[in-house]
Amino acid sequence: MDYRMPIMDGREALQIIKAKYPEVKVIMISVHDEPDLIMDLIAKGANSFISKGSTSDTLFNAITRTHIDGHYFDSNLSRLMMNGV
Repeated sequence: MDYRMPIMDGREALQIIKAKYPEVKVIMISVHDEPDLIMDLIAKGANSFISKGSTSDTLFNAITRTHIDGHYFDSNLSRLMMNGV
């Protein structure tokens, strides 16, 4: 789901989806890849995050890993999370 959408932004939609259907896995996608935004989306229930500039292979991996493992974070995001952004 895109972070920036008309009518309702992705953050608000994410919270509604997770409140009504907590078992649904949500992959957020955005050109906005600031660490604070990503960490906020994760805190609100996003299972994965990828940049809109990601390759089709990355998108495929994100979908696959989110389905199998419940989450997907690329190596850059994983580093940010480990450093406690």
